[in-house]
Order: sequence, then structure tokens, then C-alpha cells
Amino acid sequence: MYVAQKKDISINIEGNSIAICYGLEWLHSVMTLSAKSMVPFKFFTEPAKVENRSYPRSDNPGFFLFKDAQLNTASAAGGRQHVDFAHQVPQLCDLFGVKHLDLKIPISDIAIVSKRAVCEETIRVFKGCKQFNVLGGKPYPFEDKLYPEWPVYGYPLLCIVGVGGAFTNEKANTQGEWRVVQCVFGAVLTRLLRERYLGIEVVSREGFGSVFPTLADIPDGIRLDPGLLPPQEGAIAIAEALGFINGFILEMKDIVKKAGLPKCVAKMNGYDSGPLMAVDFLMSELHSLAQSKPKAGPDAYAEIVARFTGKENECKLEYLDGEIKYLLKDAFPLIKKPKGLKLKRRAVLKEDSGYGSESDYEDEPEQSQSSQLTQKHDIALEKFKSKTDKDEKELSVSGALAIKKISVLTGMAALRMATLYGMMYSKWLFTQTDLKTTEEAKTSSIKTWAPYFELEHDFENLWKKVESNPQGIQVLLFDGAPNPINIPGHATETGSQPKKPSKTSKQKAVLNTPNNLGAIIIDTTNLASWEKAQYLFMFQKFLVQSKSPKQPGGVILMIDSASKHPTGGDLVHGVMRVCGHPNSVEAFFKQFLFPHLSSKMTEKLNLKEEQNTKTMTVLSEDETEARRMMKNYRLVMRNADFWQWF
Repeated sequence: MYVAQKKDISINIEGNSIAICYGLEWLHSVMTLSAKSMVPFKFFTEPAKVENRSYPRSDNPGFFLFKDAQLNTASAAGGRQHVDFAHQVPQLCDLFGVKHLDLKIPISDIAIVSKRAVCEETIRVFKGCKQFNVLGGKPYPFEDKLYPEWPVYGYPLLCIVGVGGAFTNEKANTQGEWRVVQCVFGAVLTRLLRERYLGIEVVSREGFGSVFPTLADIPDGIRLDPGLLPPQEGAIAIAEALGFINGFILEMKDIVKKAGLPKCVAKMNGYDSGPLMAVDFLMSELHSLAQSKPKAGPDAYAEIVARFTGKENECKLEYLDGEIKYLLKDAFPLIKKPKGLKLKRRAVLKEDSGYGSESDYEDEPEQSQSSQLTQKHDIALEKFKSKTDKDEKELSVSGALAIKKISVLTGMAALRMATLYGMMYSKWLFTQTDLKTTEEAKTSSIKTWAPYFELEHDFENLWKKVESNPQGIQVLLFDGAPNPINIPGHATETGSQPKKPSKTSKQKAVLNTPNNLGAIIIDTTNLASWEKAQYLFMFQKFLVQSKSPKQPGGVILMIDSASKHPTGGDLVHGVMRVCGHPNSVEAFFKQFLFPHLSSKMTEKLNLKEEQNTKTMTVLSEDETEARRMMKNYRLVMRNADFWQWF
């Protein structure tokens, strides 16, 4: 049953179908709050000055990995400043309401399923063009040889991918050219959604993970996070906007041939506040055109870009009201628990891990009095907490599988930590335990498949930290639902699609799953909870096991960039789940995660007096409270969500 007021959202689950209903007034409230969050954006239906549009992942104070005890001040290293945003998360949680506290699956799962549905429907109705490819939703039917043997899940965003720049072959301006396309696409799609009362506005926002549509650039293209658009109606509007930008690119190519590349393009290259605000300024001009002249064609947009001087237009979109309703049928599997498999809790680490704001278990609420941040929500959550606190401790399957979660400042930090420390743990396992006599201890094997593109660029640097003596490094690293541009062999010619595998041939994997692994590192950012559970259940058998039950074995490291979850841009952080035999989880923490936060490391890095390795790595107390609040309000997954899928 659809039940929602204009100021509200309602999510109802019956069987394995999900009914979603929300008012545009509610969506407007969410956008107004999020526009001033950790990942701010310009919002023209509620125009306000944005002081700093840069992404929070930054070069100051930087990040470190304890192998070489040096600060890495590149923005790609994963560091960020702590941000005072305590008022944001409670207000956002209020908008989602306490009525969803008992949802069977978290809203992050629902968002992933809904966004995939929009992407799949868009690709179905869009007939393609010659200027770019459109990828996302389901894993594309790439040639058999490009796939690993394990399941690969769909990317929940729509990628519009070209080859090089949108208008030229100038590498220096590739990003700027696609950001111009991003502005046109955003303005046109905003007009189409508003005409259909399907949404308020498409905004430019670095990163993704929102309940409203957002756009950002990717290498040689742009990507659309559709938010909670209804799949059928939303896909029709998106397909029309795609056809429009195909025509716009052709118009721009003609202009470039005659007069050269417009000056505004170069101003949009880069990730600091200047280029991002330049995107907003052009977007304001194009919004004005789209709203005042809705029948304007691609040539009119190209003319504006050609003469754009970089000044902001005083644009304000009119407030819009309406209601969105849609149904996601067969949205998640009804999995039967394997016979004989029982779940129980088992504590492993008796001391504070340092990764959960003085809590032994990162998911477990503090026993002390609540902070000011969460105090007013205690009454609303009291009933919920009394039923679920026990599930938030470490999860153990038949005493043989433990899961312990940590939170760090960014998803990139978590991914880099997991990659390096996973390799180092494997090396330690095969050289310092009773596994040192095995064949794997004498060799090394690192297999990767479709990793996050920034990690792929950084992997060589991480490998250099261990390559002097790589024996014993037995590691598998992959993304469970990768961006299509990261999949080897994705279509590289515009207007082409990957070849479909033969219907008569059985899929042959290019990458077989190796056995006796010391570490399996999985980017699970875009996976639903049941998909994570499937991986966890499936990959256990590929971990190396110690000869003695008291000795550690291999571990599975599951990484989430939590800024990619619903309202995630309002609390940027990364999550690492360390999974394996309890002795293995304990060994990984003691050998690598504890030393990462040690006072000795603070001394080696020669940090300023107000800094230490803990504050540079983990969430502050207020940030941790905010993350727990999002978990309690079912915005994001908690460890207990693994239970129902085993």
C-alpha cells in the first residue's frame, strides 16, 4: 500500500516487492539540507551561496600507511578534515522517520535496487547514438573471456562514456568538455522531469549516493545517479535527454571547427572549488534557457556555451509540488537458509579497537550517556535499540566466521588500507605462522579484476611497499559491482556495444578463483546486503586454513565507500569489514590495524601537536554518533543484516 504525505516518504515491503511513495515537498527538504552538507552543491530551486564546492577528500592533512611512515598529501590518498555538521544528520534522519526502523532490508539496499532498475530501463528504451555509449544497471554481456568465474552485479548508476574529449581530441580539456555536456544534460533533464512532475532538479555533486538525481564527471564521460526516480517514467525522460546531448555534441563539434574551443571549457578542469563553481555558473545559464524556452534545440545550447563568459546567472527555479509512487517487483531474493547452519555471537577482541569512538564494537551503541547529537533521538529509538543491540556485536557463523567492522574517514582510505594491509597480512601469514612450510609461502600471486580506477592507478605504489620480497602474498582484489569503465574490454568505440557471448557456449572465465588465499579484498560499495552475504558465504572456501584450529588463516576484507549510500554525501566515510575465522580477524587487527593507530606511528610521522594517527584515520566522536544514527534509522546496512541471508 502506498501511504505518504507531501512532507513524507513511505517504504513498504510485501514479500520481495517494494512500494515507494514520497512527496516532492519531502524531496525538496532533503535537498535543502544536503546542499549544505559535507559534499555541498548548488541547488537552484533553493538558491544559496555555496562557499566551497570542493570534495572533502583533500591534501590536508593527508593520509598515511604505516609501512613507510610517510604522509601522502595527494587528494587520492584518502585523507580529509573533520567537519562540524552535527545538526545535519539528525535532521535528515527525522525526514526519513522512525516508521522505517523495522524494515527488513536497509534503505541503502532499496536505493541500489531502484537505481539499477532505472538504468536498465533507460538502456532498454534508448536506441543508442554515435557520440557516446550508455552503460550501467545490469552487468553488460561482455565476451566470455572478460568475466571472472564468480557472480558480478550491476552498477547502480548510468555512465555516458565517450572516447577522449566530447568535442576534440585535446587531452588537456577532456574533463572540461564533458562537464559542459554534464551541464546541458542536467538542465535538459531537469526540464523534462519537472514537466512530468517526477522530480525537482538534477544537481552537479561530486561523488554519488543520493535520493535525488545527481551528475558528476568520470574519465571520458559523465555519470548519472538517478536517485529514487520511478524506473519507467524516469527512464523515458533520461532517454530523451540523452538524445538531446547527442545533438548538442554534434553542434559543438561544428563550432569548434569554425572558432576553436570556447574559453569557458578550460575553466572547468580540476576538482577544487573554482572549476566546480564554474560548472554551477554554466548550469545557471542553461537552466534559464531550459525554463524560458523549453523548445530550444541543441543549437541554442551550443550558442550559449560558445559565448559564455563565466558569470553566474541569477537563476531560480520555481517551487514544485507533487507525489511519486512506484513499485519494485521481485526486488530481492527470498533465500532459504542452508540446512545445519546456525548463527551465534562470539566476542574476539577484548580491548578497544580504536576504530569505533571508544566502543569495543563499532556497531554497538555507547553504554555511556548519549552525546548532545543523539540525545533527542533516544526516546524514538529506545524500542528499536532494545531489540537489536545484541545483533550489532561481532557476528559468528557456527564459531567459524567472525565479522568485525571499522569506520575510517573516507572510502579511499579504507580501500588503500585493505589493499596494502591485505597484502602484508598474507605475507605475514605465510612467513610467520605454521603456514610457512606450504607451497604458497614460496611464491606470490596477486590477481585483480575491475578495481576502482583511482586504486588501479595507485596499486603500483602500494605494491612497491612489499615487492622487495613478495613471497607469500596470495591475494585476490576485485569490485563486486564495478563501474563499467573499469571492466577490461568495455566498449571503446562510440556507438558500439560489447559483444554478446554465444548462446550455445558456456561462459568461460578469464579469472578463475585461486585457492589458499591469504586475503580477498572486495569493493562492496554498490552491493546489496544479500549480495555481500553471498560473497561472504562463497569465498570462505578459497581462504587458506591453518593446520591448527588455534592459528589464524586467510581473511576477507569487504570495503564500502559510505559516501555512496543514501544521504551518504552528508557523512563521508569508509567502512571495512574484516571477515574470517575469529583467530584470523584478531590477528589482522593486532598485526596491522592496531599499529596503524599507535603512538609510535604518530612519533614517526612527526605530526603537529593537535594531530595524531587516530584523528587522521577514524571518525570523530560526533561523526561516529551520526553514523550510528544513520544505521539505526535503517539508512545504511548494519552487520546484523547478514543474518537473514545465511
